[in-house]
Amino acid sequence: MRDAAMTTVAEQLRAEREAGATTGALVERAAELLGDAAQLSADLVEPEARIAEAGAAWEAMETFAHGAYSRYPAVRSGGFHGGTADLRPSVLYGTPGYIRQGDVYSPAELEEMQREGRITLAWRAAECVRLSALLETLPSLMDSLDSGSLGTAEYALAVTELATAFGKVLLAR
Repeated sequence: MRDAAMTTVAEQLRAEREAGATTGALVERAAELLGDAAQLSADLVEPEARIAEAGAAWEAMETFAHGAYSRYPAVRSGGFHGGTADLRPSVLYGTPGYIRQGDVYSPAELEEMQREGRITLAWRAAECVRLSALLETLPSLMDSLDSGSLGTAEYALAVTELATAFGKVLLAR
């Protein structure tokens, strides 16, 4: 059982994101936390819980991304006779693919790898901690796309770069 005072990497990143931390600051903090042997060991006391949390976070991200067409208008109003297509739904819909382009495994890929005997439960759980950390950082980019401070082309690249940065973080093992 984990120490009640110790929170998971994902919980810490969520709190910092909600307090207004930038995406860059969240990536730096995630690297610190994932590289901290005591923190990662505490997270991995309950490997099945970390796997389940990453799976739930991935499903929530996919649901949000795939629901984009119902949240945004097809055309941004440009006056009585004008308008431009709103590309945000298409770009947001592609979020899971951008993450995979950054070489971060999805929960289904990790499950398959474990089932085939290519990875252990501990390795899968550690990768799920990494994935959960990434998915706690991702909403800052989604919010930037929604507000218009990040364009549609920049969003796809930013998500791929974010996933790549998380993929390069060395986990304390």
